[in-house]
Amino acid sequence: MCKKSISKLIDLQLAKIDNQNRVDELYGAFCKVYYDELERNKLVQKVNGVKTRNYNKPWWNDKLSALWAIVVQKDKELKLSEASRHRRRQHDAFKKAQNNFDKLLKQEKNIFKKNQELDLENAVGSNPRDFWAKMSKLGPRREDNQLMEVNGENGETF
Repeated sequence: MCKKSISKLIDLQLAKIDNQNRVDELYGAFCKVYYDELERNKLVQKVNGVKTRNYNKPWWNDKLSALWAIVVQKDKELKLSEASRHRRRQHDAFKKAQNNFDKLLKQEKNIFKKNQELDLENAVGSNPRDFWAKMSKLGPRREDNQLMEVNGENGETF
């Protein structure tokens, strides 16, 4: 009796381990598909082997990602420094990296906006439909306020 119950417990544990391995494989496959789709749709970029996400900033590029990585590194170095003289130098290096990043970010943002304006100006004279299609994308997005269901007098849902 004891052998049967121990054998049964071992079989249950092995089945749980097997199920967990299957779940892990499925999760790995899901993650691979997910990240492949993000990369394909340009929502994730690789910078120095590290994946970075693009949070709907079309002006963001590899230069900005590299400068951002430098800012993060300088910040970590600043937080780890202990001596006051060394800390001051680390702080200066951090501020310089931060200013370089901010300067390039403003430049890239302004270049992107200027290109959008030029596209609109070119579309005005050449193709009015294209112009209005681009204009509709610029403003705030409309919310869908349509009713999804209607409740009748008898409490019925349509």
